Amino acid sequence: MDTPSTLFDSLRVNYELEGEFAVMNYGTAELEQDSLLNMTTSKAVTVKAQDASTGAYTVHAVAAPKLMLSFGGLNPTVSGKNTNFDISLLVLDGTTITSLATTSSTMLPAGVTVTGIKADGVAFTTGNNVDFTEPVEFELTVNDTNIGVTYTVIYTATVTVLP
Repeated sequence: MDTPSTLFDSLRVNYELEGEFAVMNYGTAELEQDSLLNMTTSKAVTVKAQDASTGAYTVHAVAAPKLMLSFGGLNPTVSGKNTNFDISLLVLDGTTITSLATTSSTMLPAGVTVTGIKADGVAFTTGNNVDFTEPVEFELTVNDTNIGVTYTVIYTATVTVLP
């Protein structure tokens, strides 16, 4: 299993307003949907809605908690390979992936706690069975006392059945 880095120096910016378009600016630069914002400190961004109203937000650079997944009930035990916010797991041919008992653990930076985890929008507790026929989004709700902010971190887990 690869150990994920403890700090990320960039983030992918996605934003959505129900049925409306928005423009996000960092300084004088307009950030397109799915822009990559390189950062090591907090950055101020401005969002301009379709109705021309604006809002100022701060994007924080933080050490995010790392999520690790494994399937201890399989022989051999399967552990995920983390690459940034993607987790890849390989299972042997014949493994039923529609209901895998999934063990989770987290590596937490100082001052950070995970207050909840969801798997595809459903509350998740380590050991729950998860359907991995499609990639699964694991959403961590994070309380970061270093910056006084609660935020979410999303990992996408993909299980591949080996031939």
